Amino acid sequence: FTESADTYWIGTEEEGISAMNKQTRQITSYPSWTTSNLIKDVYARHDKLYVAQYAGGYSVISPSTKSGTHFSLNESPFHPKNNIYSIYVVTSETIYLGTNLGLHRVLKGRTPQFLPELGNSPVTDIQEGHNQTIYALTNSQIYRKSKDEDIFRLDSLDKLSVDGFFIDADATLWFTSKESVYRRQTNGRFERVATFKGNTLGWPIAVQVGFGDGRWPTCNGFT
Repeated sequence: FTESADTYWIGTEEEGISAMNKQTRQITSYPSWTTSNLIKDVYARHDKLYVAQYAGGYSVISPSTKSGTHFSLNESPFHPKNNIYSIYVVTSETIYLGTNLGLHRVLKGRTPQFLPELGNSPVTDIQEGHNQTIYALTNSQIYRKSKDEDIFRLDSLDKLSVDGFFIDADATLWFTSKESVYRRQTNGRFERVATFKGNTLGWPIAVQVGFGDGRWPTCNGFT
């Protein structure tokens, strides 16, 4: 899920990309825009949509012209590299791809480059935080790269196993670990916000203001 000025863009697992007009609430599906209709992630930047697909590589789409370009990381569409779970694009138009075989980076006009520091395991989420820091999740661990570094480094988080994470509008990092929700401020300190006994929490998918001035995450359908 992502949004542009007048549209909510939704990646589905059967009909490819769907668009909801913010004013009319009308939904239109565009299955022909991608190679695979099994969409794993979608991101909007610079009037373009960047779409990660399972067994389809990734696509860069111009909604205004209803056209796009498709890219594969291997000639075989069923190669694990073409199973892309997450996609993120920074302001320089460098693309980060979380694939079934690790993290890849695509500099503008270049071929994908494998980043070995995260290994060959699936990278299931990529997000940007405070001061253009990039975060990536693999093997229940978060790695991060500052804008002044060229490599990703492990973010230990007191050795907690991370199930999912979310960065809100204030650049606060929220993450779940088993039954608990944690958050970390930009000063590096983090705290356990809540524990839900007997519940296995998924990933934080939204953070909303509520209950006074507090912020509360929705974790995989559980609030």
